[in-house]
Amino acid sequence: MSERRLDMRVHEPSHVGRARALATEAAQRAGLGESTVERVALGASELASNLVKHATDGMLLVRHSPGRLDLVTVDRGPGMRDPRRCLVDGFSTAGSMGTGLGAARRAADTFDLYSLRGKGTAVLARWLEAPAEPGPVGLTLPAPGESACGDGWAVRGGADEDVLTAVLVDGSGHGEAAEAAAASALRVVEEHPEALPLDLLELMGVRIAPTRGAAVAVVHIDRATRVLRFAGTGNIVVRVHEPGVERAVQLVSSPGIVGHRAQRHRPVETLRQWTADSMVIMNTDGINQRWSLADWPGVRAHDPLVLSALILWQANRLRDDAGVLVLGGTGGAP
Repeated sequence: MSERRLDMRVHEPSHVGRARALATEAAQRAGLGESTVERVALGASELASNLVKHATDGMLLVRHSPGRLDLVTVDRGPGMRDPRRCLVDGFSTAGSMGTGLGAARRAADTFDLYSLRGKGTAVLARWLEAPAEPGPVGLTLPAPGESACGDGWAVRGGADEDVLTAVLVDGSGHGEAAEAAAASALRVVEEHPEALPLDLLELMGVRIAPTRGAAVAVVHIDRATRVLRFAGTGNIVVRVHEPGVERAVQLVSSPGIVGHRAQRHRPVETLRQWTADSMVIMNTDGINQRWSLADWPGVRAHDPLVLSALILWQANRLRDDAGVLVLGGTGGAP
C-alpha cells in the first residue's frame, strides 16, 4: 500500500505534465541522484506523450524502492504494427518528430516493450542506482472514483533465499475500510514471514476480525525441496503455469472471508512440485477471470512487470479494486 497514488490515466495533453511530476516525485523518494531524476522526468514525459498521441485508454503506473524506480505505461489499443520500427528515431504515425519511444529507451537503464496489434501496448522503463535482484511483481489499482485501494500484496524472501512467501489480499468492499482490512492482514506477513499458508490464514483471521475481513491467497515456495504450498480463502484466482503446457492449473481456495467468525469452511493446503521455470499468477476479482496467457503471445519472454501491467489494465473490470501478483517468469524470482 503506497502513501500516495502512484498511478494515473493518461489521455489528454495536460496529463503529460502531471505524469512527469508524479514520476519525478517518486524518483526523489527513491533517493535517486539528480541526473537520474532528470532522466526519469524525460522518460515519463515521452511515454505519457506517446499515450496521448497513439493509445486508447492509457494508464501510467510507478513503483519505487530505495535506489530503484519502475515506470510502466499500458493501454487498451490499437497496438503497434512494427514495435521495433517504432523505436527508431524519425518514425512516427502521428506526424510528430518520432523520437518519443527512442528517447525513453535511451533515458532508462532498462527498457522493455510489448505490443499486440488490436490489443494494446505495455512499456517498462527502469532506473537502478543500487543492486537489485529480480523478484515477484505485484500491482494494484483502486476502484474507479476511489483513492484508497483494498487490494494489497506482500512477498517475503528473495532470489538468494530458499523460502519465499507471497500473499495477495482483497479487503471486502472498497475504499478506506477495505484498505484497512488488507493492511491489517499484510502486517501478519511482516510479523511471521516464515509461517506456512494455513498458519498465516489462522493468524490473519484473529488479527482482522474487527475489520470487514478479506479474501486471502498464500503461496509458500521452498526452492530447496522444490515444493509449492498453497492455501486460500475467498475468490482470489491463483494459477500455476508450467513451460510447454498450454493450460494453467488453477489452485482452489476455500469459500468464505478471512476474519469472519461465522466462517464455515476450513482452508485446505495444496502441495505441488515447483521448478525454476514455473510461474504463479494471482489476481483478485477486480480482474476479469477469463483472461489467458494466450491473449498475449510471447509475453513470457518479457519482464514480469510487463505481464502484470497487461493483466491489471487490459483485463480490468473497472468496477472494483484490482490486484495482480506474478511469481517467476523471465527476469523474476524465484
